[in-house]
Amino acid sequence: MPVIPLYSLLIVYALIILLYIIFVIFNFLHIFESASFTTVSFIVSFFILISTIILLVFTGIILHKANIDWSQSLFDAQTLSNIPTSSRSPF
Repeated sequence: MPVIPLYSLLIVYALIILLYIIFVIFNFLHIFESASFTTVSFIVSFFILISTIILLVFTGIILHKANIDWSQSLFDAQTLSNIPTSSRSPF
């Protein structure tokens, strides 16, 4: 069974969060530039922000309970020196 390292999932998760933050910024810029300060836009934006905060808190709780050794290096010299090289030239 293939094993996916946690840091690769966290990198993908961080990219998704970054993309989400960009969309939230554009959402608020659109609200302020169009001056559409309606109750509906406020409620929808409020629920989206609250759900984001809850998602980030639960992510932190799950990562804390996973007992991950954060001091372990992801790419150390030992790992990088064990890269297999071909003795034949591809040319």
